[in-house]
Amino acid sequence: MVSKIIGIAMQNFTAAPQIPDAKALIDYSVRVEELGYESIWVWDHILLGVDPYFPILDSLSVLTAVAARTERIRLGTGILVLPARNPVVLAKQLSTIDHISCGRLTLGVASG
Repeated sequence: MVSKIIGIAMQNFTAAPQIPDAKALIDYSVRVEELGYESIWVWDHILLGVDPYFPILDSLSVLTAVAARTERIRLGTGILVLPARNPVVLAKQLSTIDHISCGRLTLGVASG
């Protein structure tokens, strides 16, 4: 038997002048888990140099909050921009999220 593994992205960004709603994103993640999805993914950018400006909540902070409110769903970065982050601090942040989530973190990375 073949099983389907389906993940879903969360919109941790908006178009200005709106600001992303952190509580709504966390509630969305809980609902996604209840619906039986395998994973939830966040978008990672420090900023986008486009007009209009896109307010973006920090992907790792959002995943930390989601990890605390969910129990089963895998948490993913799609993708984490490595050159924009301090490697030592990033390693600490990722290991903490993985610990809080009991090993549910999936790391997608890129150079830019």
